[in-house]
Amino acid sequence: MDLLKFDHFSPATLNFYIWDYSGGGSWYEIVGNSPFALTSQYYDASNTIKVRYLAGLVPNIFTLDIDMLRIDYTSLGQGNYFADLTKIINLLLNSFR
Repeated sequence: MDLLKFDHFSPATLNFYIWDYSGGGSWYEIVGNSPFALTSQYYDASNTIKVRYLAGLVPNIFTLDIDMLRIDYTSLGQGNYFADLTKIINLLLNSFR
């Protein structure tokens, strides 16, 4: 896991948290703008990430618009991957002859 990217808006004051699996586990408040660096303490062995929004005392109903909540990651596959495009190119070339 690399980054948690987010964009949200609410007229109410909200706090945004991510679960910290280190130690006994606790909620960590994300302060600041996106992106948030995802180190191994923020996901478990199953690559599960937990986030939550908390509002203080809100006297009225409010809205929360989540425009983006995305996890960027790098996948490191095993082995070499090659594409054989010669067959496709030959088919295309032969169709124009």
